[in-house]
This record gives sequence, C-alpha cells and structure tokens, in this order.
Amino acid sequence: MRKLWRKGKVYIKEFYQDVIITNIRYEILFLSIIAILGAYIGGNMISGVLRTMGVGKYSIVEYEYYEKELEDIIVSIMSQNYDITKKYETIVNNISRKPYKFGEVYILSGDGQVIDGETIGTENATLINKMNIEEVVKYSDNAAYNEGYSRVYPIVENNEILYLYIRAGFYDKISIKYTSTPDMWGGLVGMLIFSIIMIKGTAKKVRYIEYLSDCLRHISTGDFAYQIDVSGSDQLAQVANDINFMQNELLMQQQYRIELENVKNELITNVAHDLRTPLTSIIGYMGLVKEGRYNSEKEARQYLDIAYNRAEKLKVLLQDLFEYTKLTSKTTELIKIELSIHTMLKQIIDEFIPIAKERGIQLDLIHKDEDFILEADVIKLARVFENLIDNAIKYSINSKVVKVITTTKDNAIYISVRNKTDLTNEIELDKLFTRFYRADKSRNSESGGSGLGLAIAKNIVLLHGGKVWAQLDKDILTITVKLEDNR
Repeated sequence: MRKLWRKGKVYIKEFYQDVIITNIRYEILFLSIIAILGAYIGGNMISGVLRTMGVGKYSIVEYEYYEKELEDIIVSIMSQNYDITKKYETIVNNISRKPYKFGEVYILSGDGQVIDGETIGTENATLINKMNIEEVVKYSDNAAYNEGYSRVYPIVENNEILYLYIRAGFYDKISIKYTSTPDMWGGLVGMLIFSIIMIKGTAKKVRYIEYLSDCLRHISTGDFAYQIDVSGSDQLAQVANDINFMQNELLMQQQYRIELENVKNELITNVAHDLRTPLTSIIGYMGLVKEGRYNSEKEARQYLDIAYNRAEKLKVLLQDLFEYTKLTSKTTELIKIELSIHTMLKQIIDEFIPIAKERGIQLDLIHKDEDFILEADVIKLARVFENLIDNAIKYSINSKVVKVITTTKDNAIYISVRNKTDLTNEIELDKLFTRFYRADKSRNSESGGSGLGLAIAKNIVLLHGGKVWAQLDKDILTITVKLEDNR
C-alpha cells in the first residue's frame, strides 16, 4: 500500500510539473478547481458552525405530518382485497404501533350500530354503541388539524352496507428550521475564500505580466540590448523568449544599419581619396600641356602618357568599385555551368605568365589530386583567382616563384595561392579581405591596386557557398579558397 502511495505521489508530481505548470490554461483550471473546493468546504463549515450556534434557528408545529402518514396507511389497506374484519384488524394493528395520542376504529352497520370497535391510547375509554351515520360522514372530512383525523369508508359485504370509521388524535410535531442567514454567511465566506485563493494563486503571473509590460516599454525606447529574465515554462515564458529573440533580431538590424552607415562613410572617404590622387595628377599634367609649359614635343607626349596612365588607374578603380557594390547588394545572380577547376586555373595562369616574367617571377600550378568538377559562375569565379594571383605577383618580394596548389577532400576542393613577402610586419590577416585595405599602407603606392581585389574575391566565394582565408607562416603568405560540389 505504501509503495502504491509513493508511486501515486510521484505520478501526481510529474503530472503537475510536466502538464499543469507548462500550460497557463491548465494552471488557471487547476487553480479554479482548488478555489472552488476551498470555497465549498469553507462556506459549508461556516454555515454549520452558525447553525450549531443557533443563528437563524426557529421551530414550527406540523399537524399535517401524522395525518398524511395515517392517510397513506389506510388508503393502502383499503385498496387490498380484504373483508371488513381483516381491514379493521390491520388498521388497529398499524395505529397501535404509531406514537399517536389516541386512536379509535369502528365497524358500523347501515343504521349506525357499532358492530365492533377498538380504542387505542385512551385509558378507561368507553366504546360507543351507536353513531349517527349522517353526522359522522358530514364532519369526518372537515376535522381541523388540531382535532385529529376522522374518516368513514363505506364497504359492501354480503349485500349489506357497512362502514369503517377511523378517528385518531396526534401529538404536536415540532420541526426545527433555519432562516437563510447561515447559508448567506457561508456563501459570503466561500466567495471570500475563492477570491483569496485566485488572487494569491495568480499574483505571480500578474506580476510577471506587469514585468513583461515594463520591459516592452523599456525596449521601445531603443535599448535592444536589454534582456528579459525568463521565468517558468508556460506560455508566458515562451512570450519572454520570443521578446528576447525579437530584441536580438532588432539589435542585429540596428548594428547592421550602424555598420552600413559606417561602410557608406568609409566608402565615400576612401573613394574620394583614391579619386583625388589620380585626378589631381591628370589635371596637373593636362594643365601643363594646355598651357604649353613643356620644352619639347617629347616632353608633352610624356605628360600625356602619364595622364593617360592615371586615367587608366582611375577606370580600374571605378570598375572595381562598381563590381564590389553589385556583389554586396545581395541582388547578384550567378549563371552557373559545369566547369573544370584544373582547366580554368591553367587558362588563368597562362594569361599571367607574361606579367610574371616582367617581374622575374615563375608561376607554378600544382595539382595534388584529380580534377574537380563543379557548378559555378565561370566569369565571377575566374575573377577570384585572377585577383589572388595578381595580388601574389604584386607583393612577391625576394621570391622567384608563386605557387597555385589544388587538393581535394570530402567532396571539396582547396585552391591555395602561395607567395613569399617581406611585408609580414604590416600584414593583418583579419583585414586582408576588407575593402580598400592594402598591405602597403601608402595609398599613393604605385604597386597598390584599388584595394578592392580581395574584398571582391571574398564576396564571390561566399556567393558560391565557399570559404576563403589567409595564413601566414613566417614570410610565406597563403590564401586558400574552399569550394564544394553541390550538384
């Protein structure tokens, strides 16, 4: 029995924790049941105590109680198929067992002569020998309650009319009654108990709702970093979690807008700087030619060549800026086809061989595994490796070799561009792919490009679902691109 009781306690506890307190509807229903039971028990206890104290108590005398009781007995007996003697004896026996004041039963002939009679509860009573039938019948049904009971029943037996006359007197029956006062007070106390249980039981939830309301007002001021304390495991807790999730989303959007604003300001500053330098040079040399401030046609041609080269650099900057803006606008569509990574890299290497030779650099393409086929936008993906190889050639110092190495692993290909550089002290790996960042800090460097090449490469790789990162091992810089075959 104890084992069963312990199991029952464990089951009730688990049911309460897993079902009741995890659903606010069940919590309210459970609390309402407890409040109703408490109100019912408390109200009845108060009503009972007040009755015990006699509050609202009164008594009444009920004359009709015994009369109705005797009437039911006689009607039942008279409905039986007995002869008059049997009915007479049965009625006498029933009256004699009742706590009546007195009882009289007579069998009368048609002219009122008493054939047989019995008195009950009346000491030294004298039986009547003859009655006036008309008077008996006339007054039998009109006896007042305090005068007792009187009935006459005609019976035909052996073609002779006989009468069964019953008369009885009753003691007063006093019934104790109560006014509605105890029940009214019991009802009021029950309502009070119900209210107290409901108020106390919902107080924590109400406070938590008020807390959530205060938090929402605070968040509405723009403090999206404000976190709500989650309490419980019901729907209110879910609301709190949803508000925290909303805050995080709004905070991320706010940070994104701030970052976007910073990017815009930085972009304007950098573009203005990078445009001003070549434009100043172009305007200066063109002004010299326009004003005739040159000593010979050869010098004028030299000024024009310099201005043209500056214009070409300006054109490259604007093209890179336009492409970077398109890639970061999240509206770029990729035109994917199946392509061979080995074939594409060989074509790009072949295009860069003349440029590399001018700088005395050898380009090595090393495939450690078999060819890798994937679906990609060939034009944009080629731009990635063009930028990486061009960057490696520009910044390969004291090195005669730039290596491009491919390896495959787990349905992915890794393409690494490796070169030796003496700019290791100025390289910040986490900024290499940032727009307008140059390993050479001088923005007027002749070897420096637009500062957008690696940023463009990173965005294209991300659009293809890949990854790109840089590693530095002493004076060897390696930039690796990972691409997966998602066909």
